[in-house]
Amino acid sequence: MALRRNTFPKKEHLCGKLLVDALYEKGEAFFVYPFRVVYRNVSQSEGDVAILCMAGVSKRKLKKAVDRNYVKRQIREAYRNNKHDLWDVMQSRGEQLHLSFNFIGEKCEKTSLIERQMKKSLKKLVEIISKQVNA
Repeated sequence: MALRRNTFPKKEHLCGKLLVDALYEKGEAFFVYPFRVVYRNVSQSEGDVAILCMAGVSKRKLKKAVDRNYVKRQIREAYRNNKHDLWDVMQSRGEQLHLSFNFIGEKCEKTSLIERQMKKSLKKLVEIISKQVNA
């Protein structure tokens, strides 16, 4: 609730080999082109942020580092602008969500497409998490 600003500070970045490995080993995934979204719920200790997120782009898909960095920047920007509904759900649950957006497209996409698909991804994620609460 306190983070209503459109920010993506360092404390919300998912980093560290142990956390990332655990996300990919134990997490669940779904696809919304051009993303593969991997997520995992973990228990939240007091004072932690509700969501830790990362963006990834494969060297196989985009050969040039300039292109990979550009796409990662687009992904982070789209997430930053649209994370609020997901953030509210995770805050109310009192859990932490580890989240990864992996780019699976073959070329750099327009920012409008990335933004639109990010909204779809986050909406789908909210629905999945809401179903877990009700189940």
